[in-house]
Amino acid sequence: MLGFVLSGYRPRPEVVDEIRRADLFACFLDEDAYMVASDVHDLLVKTHPADREKIATIKAVVGEALDVGRFLDAAREARIPA
Repeated sequence: MLGFVLSGYRPRPEVVDEIRRADLFACFLDEDAYMVASDVHDLLVKTHPADREKIATIKAVVGEALDVGRFLDAAREARIPA
């Protein structure tokens, strides 16, 4: 499943409809971008630069699960002229 987080902003209903049609997960948060990024930054991460095998596994799993092209195509299709 593809998705993204929007913070401090609620898109117009037309954009939300396009996100749904594209079958993307979207999380709309009231907090501003700084607070969301700060919360993510403060997460306890147990992967360290020296964990080369673990990093390779993470990259492989994410690479198989995340279809960046599909995500970008859906974003382009959802774009509504201002």
